Amino acid sequence: MAIHGQKQLAIDSLSRREEGEAHDLFQAVIAELDIAPPSPIDTPAGRWQLVRWLCQAITDGTADPEFAGRLIWYRGWRELDYPDSLRPLISWVSQWDEWNPDPERLLIRKGIVEEAGRFLEGP
Repeated sequence: MAIHGQKQLAIDSLSRREEGEAHDLFQAVIAELDIAPPSPIDTPAGRWQLVRWLCQAITDGTADPEFAGRLIWYRGWRELDYPDSLRPLISWVSQWDEWNPDPERLLIRKGIVEEAGRFLEGP
């Protein structure tokens, strides 16, 4: 137990085998201390905002298309329950992860950028 101000906290230490539980323990401590509001990205609207922001960064060249595309895949598409509107973009990103010769990678990169632009133009 640790004491913080007038509050008494239940904080357990983790062994090496329990390191995977660190995130949950950290979130429990934050909630118990009431020191951080929930992240807006944890809402569907926040996730869509992240996806749009990443697509904009891809199209204006401020983000690496493959890296930002993976973030959209893992933090957007999967967390938003695989919306069809992102399927074409994710298809290009998944092709990047497959082994391809360099000239083909340039076409895939171009496809990621174009699909990010189409997504931004859509409804």
